[in-house]
Amino acid sequence: MDNIFVKDGFWLTVEHAASSYGVPVLARNGAVYGPGDVLPSGEGASAFVEAWAKREVRSPGERAAARRFLGLPPGALGSEEWECDTLRALILEAAEALDPSHQGVQWPDPIEWDGRPLRDQARDLYTLVDVAAADYGGAKAARLRALAHRLWQAATEVE
Repeated sequence: MDNIFVKDGFWLTVEHAASSYGVPVLARNGAVYGPGDVLPSGEGASAFVEAWAKREVRSPGERAAARRFLGLPPGALGSEEWECDTLRALILEAAEALDPSHQGVQWPDPIEWDGRPLRDQARDLYTLVDVAAADYGGAKAARLRALAHRLWQAATEVE
């Protein structure tokens, strides 16, 4: 695991003597904190790391480090969807969200029908799904926006 910058000068790291068995510690300016410690700000280290991990979409490595620090099982922190997503699965999910009754010419295989690299398909679908979210309100809009964000994250991380 690489050192992972959290925020406000804090890092999750396994490169400190206080870290053991691959469980990172939270470090800043030579001071280290475990999940049960209180930071100089008065906030608990666990709450600090958990809030950081949940605030934005994090990479699988960042979420895994936060889970190890917090002692949480795989799938915690809302990451199970993110970590098991592949571009192919996301593209199929987006195609289903945009055309649930399969009326478009791309069915039964939207990926093969398009024929472009998966990353290009995902980037274009990101825009379509994001625009579609604006047509809805409530839970459906939130679900579409989350899907659009996952598409973008996956498309830009695959190189």
